[in-house]
Amino acid sequence: MNSANTNTDCVRAPDLLAPNPKLRLREQLREVMRFKHYSARTEQAYWHWIRHFIMWARAHPRLTPDEGNNPTPHPSHPQPLSPSDAERVARAGAIVGR
Repeated sequence: MNSANTNTDCVRAPDLLAPNPKLRLREQLREVMRFKHYSARTEQAYWHWIRHFIMWARAHPRLTPDEGNNPTPHPSHPQPLSPSDAERVARAGAIVGR
């Protein structure tokens, strides 16, 4: 068998591009998108989501993205209920206990 015809001889490296760190974020995004042959509309959509994430992160400096997606506290760190929430829980318990 001819070894030139086998696919194992040719190992393709993944398409990797390290954007120029001296460029602004928008130009780095554009450089990577052009390298990967993405459309201009896809680039706009990506930039839209990146901008919104940056604005969210500035508005919530103490939250990580995981904490922002999971607003419920950890069970080992219970938080006290507000009086109105405590009343709702009591009413729900009374309804369920009927």
